[in-house]
Amino acid sequence: MSLDPLFEKLLSLIPGLSAEFRQRRAMRRRSLRLAMVLAAACWSGISTQGFAQEGVTDPTAGEGDFVIQAQAEFYEEETGKQRRAKKNETTEPTGNGADAEEGLGTMMRVDHLFGNTVGRRTGLTPMEVVPYRLFDNDMWFGSVRFAPNDKGRLAGSSGLGYRYFDDTITRVFGASMWYDLDDSSTTTFQQFGASFETYGESWDARSNIYVPFGDTSDVLSRFVNPGSTRYSGHSIIFDQTTVSVTAMPGHDGEIGIPIQGEFGDKHDIRAYAGYYHFFRSGVPEIWGWRTRVEAHILPQVEVQVQGSGDDVYGTNVMVGVAWLYSGGMYDKPEQARKSPYGRMGEWVRRNYNIVSPEQRIVDAGLTAINPATGTPYVVQHVDTNSGNSDGSFEDPFHTVAQAQAAGADIILVRSGSTLSGSDASIVLQDGQMLLGDATGVEHWIPTSQFASFLLPHASNGTTLPTLLNATGDSVTLASNSTLAGFRIEGPTGSGIFANGITNAIVRDVDIVNAGANGIDLHNIHGNLDFTRTHVEGANATVVNPLLTNSSGLRIEGGDAEVKFDGMIENSAGNQVAVIGTTGGHVDLTKAIIQSNVGGGVAVRDAAGDVTFKDVTLSNTIGDGISVQGGNGTVRFLGQTSLTSVFGKGVKIDGVLDGGLVQFDNLWMDQRQDVGIELNNIGGSVQFLGNTVIQAGSGINTAGIDFQNSSGAVTFNNIDLVGGGAGIHMGSLLNENTGSFQVNGTTNISSVSGPGIHIYDDSASVLFNRVEIANRQAEGILIDGGRGYVQFTDTVGISNGL
Repeated sequence: MSLDPLFEKLLSLIPGLSAEFRQRRAMRRRSLRLAMVLAAACWSGISTQGFAQEGVTDPTAGEGDFVIQAQAEFYEEETGKQRRAKKNETTEPTGNGADAEEGLGTMMRVDHLFGNTVGRRTGLTPMEVVPYRLFDNDMWFGSVRFAPNDKGRLAGSSGLGYRYFDDTITRVFGASMWYDLDDSSTTTFQQFGASFETYGESWDARSNIYVPFGDTSDVLSRFVNPGSTRYSGHSIIFDQTTVSVTAMPGHDGEIGIPIQGEFGDKHDIRAYAGYYHFFRSGVPEIWGWRTRVEAHILPQVEVQVQGSGDDVYGTNVMVGVAWLYSGGMYDKPEQARKSPYGRMGEWVRRNYNIVSPEQRIVDAGLTAINPATGTPYVVQHVDTNSGNSDGSFEDPFHTVAQAQAAGADIILVRSGSTLSGSDASIVLQDGQMLLGDATGVEHWIPTSQFASFLLPHASNGTTLPTLLNATGDSVTLASNSTLAGFRIEGPTGSGIFANGITNAIVRDVDIVNAGANGIDLHNIHGNLDFTRTHVEGANATVVNPLLTNSSGLRIEGGDAEVKFDGMIENSAGNQVAVIGTTGGHVDLTKAIIQSNVGGGVAVRDAAGDVTFKDVTLSNTIGDGISVQGGNGTVRFLGQTSLTSVFGKGVKIDGVLDGGLVQFDNLWMDQRQDVGIELNNIGGSVQFLGNTVIQAGSGINTAGIDFQNSSGAVTFNNIDLVGGGAGIHMGSLLNENTGSFQVNGTTNISSVSGPGIHIYDDSASVLFNRVEIANRQAEGILIDGGRGYVQFTDTVGISNGL
């Protein structure tokens, strides 16, 4: 509905003002339209001689002068409809359908753009919704765009614009303002934009301005250039590349013409050529060219092919296909779209992405900084085969003692070096790194520039340096120290020793035939990480493996978080002993623990947690696995395999209330004593998987013995073969007051004593299904006691042999 009649009616109520108002309004309209014509002509740089109406000339005008000529009817007070109607009386119909198009509507389009162009290096699927209000020669419109790229990241825009159709020169003029948000790279940028456009029968022109705001740059990554790290003197030198993106302001423009001919007219084919220019201080300027051809192969399907080129994004070809919905803009899309008035429904053409090219800046000759001190790392070099001077890369020291006396953050001992006797007995300082260099071993250190920095090799040797026959302990750790890349052989004391420290790292270390413990840790705190650490053959003479100060890994006291990744094998004492920890966690889930000599695994009085996985032991002296006292949690994950254990296979004794001992699967073969001894249990003991126990020849002890306990013992499935009694529980003092429960199946065969013997017992006992075969004594013997015994499923007992 037009508002002019309403204004006219209101003004007619005021005598003498209505006519004056109409006259002034008409003058303002004529002035506005004249100004837009002049602006368009000046902007495009072409003569408007063609705008003069047919049959009217100016004999005073020179060649190339700007001439505007009009008939008297140009100044008549007419509406746009009247002028178009008058024009259509004397010319061929244009099919603009003005009457039908006035009002509200919504246009939509969905594209897919294949290929790269300025501002992006991936395909794009833009979606756009354009609500509009078209009234007479004026059009207001909004736009909302979403443009996900082929990598799933999103850009978007919103805009508001105005278009005006000047029917005196049959040309559309428009302008719009935009807000853009682009997260299509790894950084989110924002920008404001402005777009200007004009469309006519013979030529079109567009121009856009882009102004980013807010955070306009971001560092994507920094990295050390491969092969650039090197030593110089006592320093570590490297080259660094910084990769960043910067949102750039700029502008672009294009001018286009329709392609003449029947085919071009039928499909509204238009060709465009233009430029783009983006710039920002400190970033290479972008000047580029762009050409584009668009066509409507169907009324609702548009295709385009675009070529572009510049020094940053290179030469690219992009192909686009779009589905269009006109929303009532055209009565006859195949005609009205290309009519002068129908060009009011053109799409604003501007970049979907904020132009933010990637830059790479190389900084050469940087020095690695120690984050603990804020100063360059001091590296002292040691080589027992050459040098005996100042500890520089060019002239290394001969001993570690010399390097420590000179002051060092890092002591780097070169491949093939051997330090013996007292020279092999080293006490590290707090924060110090003792590193052995050899190809195949990587040393990563923290720096102020990078959280992890790979040191270069000082030589091409492949053999780890050796600490041989150290007097006493070979390496004594300090707080926040690092030991890596050594073979420690035959020290008279322990291979690695620590007492009262906080935090340490050990990696790529082999410890062989230590005179005491392979690794001996006392009262430690914080985090201690052992990676690719191999301990073999701690050699002390063993009488009692638990009490003898000789284990592959011994941890006594403290509350540290200890992680061990490596192998512990064939120590003469226990393979692992954890004693008296007050908290923390000893994580051995990545440790391979195996032995066919020496002792087994012992945990005593631990308040902290201890976790093992896939322990394999054979021919052990004393008990295979011993857990005594403590209220921590001790877990054996995976399968625990014990063969020919000469003590108890598993001994669990004195676990306090709140303590938990847990096994997944337990497999025991050729046992030489009680398979599982459960004594004085105050906490919980759980066997979650399958428990298989096979006795050795001539063994008369029980497969499972449960005594003097107030806690809870739970099994899933039990399979016992051979030995004395299958399961024995009870005591002369009637002290079993806890519970013993088997949730799965109990299979017992070929035992010489009772299959199940419950003697003078007060515990609560529950079995599910029971099968007893090849018995040589009672299948089930219950002798005295005040406890509750229940069998909840079938019980099968076959005759003896």
